[in-house]
Amino acid sequence: MKQAVKISLIVAAALILGGIVIGVIGLSKADWKRKSDDVFERHELFFPESDISVIKTDCSSADIKVTANTDDTIKIVYYDSESRRYSVQASDGLLMVKDKDNRKWYEFITPFWVSWQQYELQISIPGDFRGELEIYNSSGLIDVSGISISGSLKLRASSGDIIIDNSSSGGAKSAGLSSGSIKISDTGCGGSVEINSSSGDVFITDLLMDGQLKADLSSGDVSIENITGAGSVTLTSSSGGIRMSGIRASSFDIDANSGNIVFADLVPVKSMVLRSSSGNIKGTIDDTINSFTITSKASSGDNNLPGSLKLGDIILDVRASSGDIDISFADRQ
Repeated sequence: MKQAVKISLIVAAALILGGIVIGVIGLSKADWKRKSDDVFERHELFFPESDISVIKTDCSSADIKVTANTDDTIKIVYYDSESRRYSVQASDGLLMVKDKDNRKWYEFITPFWVSWQQYELQISIPGDFRGELEIYNSSGLIDVSGISISGSLKLRASSGDIIIDNSSSGGAKSAGLSSGSIKISDTGCGGSVEINSSSGDVFITDLLMDGQLKADLSSGDVSIENITGAGSVTLTSSSGGIRMSGIRASSFDIDANSGNIVFADLVPVKSMVLRSSSGNIKGTIDDTINSFTITSKASSGDNNLPGSLKLGDIILDVRASSGDIDISFADRQ
């Protein structure tokens, strides 16, 4: 291709791109002042706890905070504006909160000095709510703190962080994210805990539970410590490391496709299976080696475990495709 033709194509592409940018700015410019002047009106709604057994949200873009109050009512606080409208309805035991983002597509493309004013959706429930919570938020923070519910707790966000702190549920807990971190601390659960994250880290500490603990990450690190009452622990990370400490469980099934597995003071009752395709496996088990039947293999790396040894009833199966294996026992620190 001749040089002149190449130059002409580059110039034409630049002109088209410039026209698109100018057009978007032109469409947006008329709305920038409206954005800055967007007026939010505060609303408070109250519902008797006896009328509600399930609270659900389906929001497109908002921070959602769930806390406990001191009476037997459910309180919803939200802020309406021209850019966002909320719908709050209660029927047949279900309290449903939805929002609608009225912005046009080009209004999301704005200069850094123009921004939308944000207000969080606040949900306050009785200190011992006899029901369930299902919180969905497409984009934004979900923060659940200081609550106690008799049913299950389900949290989902496409983009944003999820925080559960100092809270308990009689049923199962589940949290799912496409992009963002999940943090669970000082929390009790009467059932299983399930975590799914496409891109983001997971931190779990001081969890009292009665069921299975399962975390599945496509990309991100997993860190869990001080877990009590777990029947089984299943952790999978396609790209990221896994850290564990202070956990007693019937079984451990840990798989890090690309990342290290590091642990301390784990107590398996029946079995422990550790897999790393690309990374090291290192840690301490708070039991004697005589309790285990061991199978291990490091395809490319050092291994301090016997390849095959039958002593006790607990199964320890460790495989590292590319990395070292270094595991110590209570009698061999």
